Amino acid sequence: MEHLQQLALAVSLDLTVDEREVRAARYLPLDDPKGFIDPLGALVADIEHLRQDVEDATADRLFREAAGFSSARLSPENLMRLDLDWLRRTMQWDAARLHDWCVARGDAFSQGSPLLAAYVFAQVKNDPRVRGRKKEHREVHETLLDCLAEPFYRHARRPGDASPSRSWRTVEDPIVLTNLPELLERGDELERSMLVDVLDFEDEDLRALPYRSLDTVKSVLSGLRDVPPFNLADHHRVDPTQGGRPPRTWDDHIRGLADLMVGNQIEYGPDQLETVESALLAWDFAFQERIAQALDACEPPVALRKARIKGAQKEREHLIKDYSTRPRRLMRSPGYDLVQLISRYPAEHAGFHVRTVTRRVAVTTDDGFVRKRGIDFQDPNRVLLARSIVGSVRPPSLVHVLESSFHKDERRRLEAQPEWTQQERETLEGLGSREMHESDRVGSLGAEAAFDQVLSGSSGYRATGGLTERAEGRGLAYRAPRDGQDVWLTLDTDLQLHAQQTLERPSFGDKADVDQEWIKSPVGGLFLMTVKGEVLVAASAPSRHFEEEADWILNLGQIDDQRLHPTERIFLRPLSTPPGSTMKPLVAWWAMSTGLHGENGLWHLDPNDDSVTCVKARSDFNRHVRCHGYHRDHVDLRRALLHSCNAYFAYLGRRGSTQDFRDMVRTYGMLASTGAWGVDDSGAEDEGDSFWKIRMRHEDTNQFNEVWKEPTQGFGEQERELFANGLSVFDASPAHLGRAYAALATGTLPQLRLVRRVGDTNLTDEPGTDLTDPDNAFPLSEVHRKRIAELLVDVVNVTGASANGKGLGKDDLEFQLACKTGSADYSLGKGQEGLKDPKMRKRTWLAGWFPAEDPQYVIVAYVHDTSVTSSKSAVHLASQFLDNKLLENLVRFGPDGDKDQ
Repeated sequence: MEHLQQLALAVSLDLTVDEREVRAARYLPLDDPKGFIDPLGALVADIEHLRQDVEDATADRLFREAAGFSSARLSPENLMRLDLDWLRRTMQWDAARLHDWCVARGDAFSQGSPLLAAYVFAQVKNDPRVRGRKKEHREVHETLLDCLAEPFYRHARRPGDASPSRSWRTVEDPIVLTNLPELLERGDELERSMLVDVLDFEDEDLRALPYRSLDTVKSVLSGLRDVPPFNLADHHRVDPTQGGRPPRTWDDHIRGLADLMVGNQIEYGPDQLETVESALLAWDFAFQERIAQALDACEPPVALRKARIKGAQKEREHLIKDYSTRPRRLMRSPGYDLVQLISRYPAEHAGFHVRTVTRRVAVTTDDGFVRKRGIDFQDPNRVLLARSIVGSVRPPSLVHVLESSFHKDERRRLEAQPEWTQQERETLEGLGSREMHESDRVGSLGAEAAFDQVLSGSSGYRATGGLTERAEGRGLAYRAPRDGQDVWLTLDTDLQLHAQQTLERPSFGDKADVDQEWIKSPVGGLFLMTVKGEVLVAASAPSRHFEEEADWILNLGQIDDQRLHPTERIFLRPLSTPPGSTMKPLVAWWAMSTGLHGENGLWHLDPNDDSVTCVKARSDFNRHVRCHGYHRDHVDLRRALLHSCNAYFAYLGRRGSTQDFRDMVRTYGMLASTGAWGVDDSGAEDEGDSFWKIRMRHEDTNQFNEVWKEPTQGFGEQERELFANGLSVFDASPAHLGRAYAALATGTLPQLRLVRRVGDTNLTDEPGTDLTDPDNAFPLSEVHRKRIAELLVDVVNVTGASANGKGLGKDDLEFQLACKTGSADYSLGKGQEGLKDPKMRKRTWLAGWFPAEDPQYVIVAYVHDTSVTSSKSAVHLASQFLDNKLLENLVRFGPDGDKDQ
């Protein structure tokens, strides 16, 4: 939440501006860096605009009083067909001002057609005959036609009222046309035939069609195919020979619309309501044509009845006084100087008022939140802190706003009753939740969405009665409104900012072994967690859209367009992400602890005796993967991990079975949710679940390879070799890989936590995070775990090892890191297929923990689409992140200590 100051102005038609307003005008935030705009002139222009709004609102009300319907229901041409000289005189306008009003009001329907289409969508979704039904239910087809008829007929059915008399099949009175005989001075001249049978809804043959039928919808809308310029059958037509999609037929449009209305979704895409919008515009086109014919049939001038005009004119002074004294917001967020000036000297600035309001804002873009950490809020290239994790806020969907208004009406009805049944009491308690307004904000992503109900609070309810009800204790109920609660994430703001800046602005110095094109436009992730599961850093790059630089980015040597998409890459996987050689320590630990069930029976890996011959070409030991060729002699586990020998692990892969690998990834928690969003491994959601959490539940698990879900499908020899090397067959997100390395570091597989506290409830004290609890021990050998841990320290310290001499040593970081690097080929470099030795694009990794002797933190660095290996990309990225005072103090003082000491 954020407390804001808003500046309002009580507008008066006789307002004058003097030198006091000149002083206030100097503080208005004008978008004029060169000072060409006169502050006083800008203030006067704003006030004049507000004054015109008051006049327009008054004219709208006068017209409605005289005509009985809104001026927006007539086109500009039909408005001008009416004699509105009485309105011009009443408003003291000239002819040009009246013309402008007619054009603005007459265009309202066409300009507002997208919103009206959305309103039809929301009506259908909230209809009691449709809400909660399964997709095959056909009642929605009838409801859709009812809602489409509403803008044109007086007795169209409204949501919440399923009375057959309000069905589209029974409507008879088109709005405006039905009123014309009693509105116009010469309305008696109009023939009845001109006022009926306007739209297809009145066709008796169509009304006789079967109920709840998609064919009925097609038949009612079929006449629109021939109404220019709303021919949807030709909409978005492209030439299939040019690689475009084939044209959508009329049936495609109607079927897509019906599927949208029947489905459970409450949001819609940019083109999904084009059928509704075009239908409304086409019917309005025919509707206005009929009104024009009726008005032209009257002898000019076409004037409203004098009695109605006289009654409306009596309201003029009252309306102007009412509208002009209502405060109008002049500025949403005035600066401090302007607020202080008007607050301290109210007498000198009569008419201006400042008030404090509370508004829900997105934390990642809050001005003060990022500015005090040295980020220029106006910088379009500023990093955004975990935007996909923290989330954002947006206006509520129209479906929810409309639903809330129905609930509000029902709640007020129940509150007015002297007593309730038990069912009515339960209904009232359910309706006493949050009421939504279009000015509200709701969570749309990440934690803002997952905990939207918690952050938003509820409205409560109150019902009272008379003395008799009080004496008898009947009909009295009260539940106080509840403010939203704070949600505390485990993310560390300073570490997250440092990680985001490291990712988006990498600086690898004068190193020649890096991919310069990746540095220009990096894609990847940095993940840091405590060994108990608290997520401290979940940074993804890029963090923002780069539409203006799209052409430049796509012309780089990288092979995909991921640089254009600010996707969350720590928990979700927008693309396949095999972990490469970071999988090798996990495979070795399993092979030593439980053994591998190959064709020759159970076999346990002996880390000291078992070895293979490591050669660059494929051999009997590595038939399907390439070996780096660092050695041409026998390699044991130690040398295989230090130099990431593919031949050694291909040999292990062939010794194992499909069931071994299924059991392995399940034991390491790589097929289940990480638990970061409060979702346990069984997939059961906590209270307050939301779409985002459900999405996390599904995508925060490995769903890429059907082999993991189908027990009857097995791995061949090639797949087993690839799996043991972390290639192709299996995918792991940085969060899943970090969780598995926490088990390798401590012997305990933790549940991850992104949320530390909700209100007064601490969520980090969950079972599975206490490393001293013997019930949390991992089901693999502790002795072999320690052996693997020692080897991963050697990966950093031993000369020639994959992470040695890259800025990760104890002398570089002030603490000892244990880690493993990994690379997985992605594809041939863009435009390089013709080269003799095509350059492979890669995904590269580093995973490990620190301090090595007393593990406290797990780190995972992920680089997507680079031309160099992990030791020349992910290692440099991790080194730049870890070589910082923040990390040194984190190790010294812990996550809750002072990192700035």
